[in-house]
Amino acid sequence: VPLLPDRPLRQSSPAFDRIKMRLRALPPPPEPMPAPIAAPTATTTGGDGGMVVPYTIDNAPFAGQIPASWTARKTQSGTIVFEGQQGTEAYQATVELEFVPKANVGGSAVAEVANIVARSLAQKPSAMVDMPEWRSNAGRDAYAIRATYAAETDRGTIPARHISVVMDYPDHFAILSYFAPEAFFERYLLVYQQIGESFSYTGR
Repeated sequence: VPLLPDRPLRQSSPAFDRIKMRLRALPPPPEPMPAPIAAPTATTTGGDGGMVVPYTIDNAPFAGQIPASWTARKTQSGTIVFEGQQGTEAYQATVELEFVPKANVGGSAVAEVANIVARSLAQKPSAMVDMPEWRSNAGRDAYAIRATYAAETDRGTIPARHISVVMDYPDHFAILSYFAPEAFFERYLLVYQQIGESFSYTGR
C-alpha cells in the first residue's frame, strides 16, 4: 500500500446521495415471521405447555421437534444442542444430537460406537457407566448407555445423570443424549423422550 500513488478518495457522490434519500423514504421493514408452531402435543414438564416447533438438520437427513420454549444451536464440532431458556432451571437440562458419518468410522458397527460413547463417559470425574443396552428403535438397532458423574457448574461440583442412545441409520450413526443435575433429571426426562420420539430419518 505505501508504494501506491496518492489518489484523492471520494467520500460521496450525487448518485450515492440520491440512493440514501430513496432509502430514507422507504417504509420500515416488516415484522419478522414467528417460528412455525405445530399442534400441541402431550403436556411436557418444566412449563413448556406442550407446544413444539420443528427442526431439520442441514447436513444430514434427519428432522424432529423440540419444545417451543427451548432453543437449538450448533456447536463448532457440529453437535446440535437443545436447551431450555437461559436463566431457568430447564437451561441446565441439556439434550444433544450428534451425527457420525459411517465413512468416518471405517465399518464400525453400532455396538462399537456405543462402546466408544461409554468409554468417553467413563473419563468423567467419579463416573459410573452401565454397559450399553441393546434396544430396537423403529426396527433399527440401537444401544442405550446410562451414566452418573460429577459435573462442574457455576455453583460447584454436583452429581449429574446422563443417558445416550446410539442409533443405526444407512449412512450415519445418530447419538441422542440427555444430561442434567441429579436433582431434577427426572423432571425433564419426558422432554428428552418426546424429542426422541419425534426424531425421524428423512432419507431413503
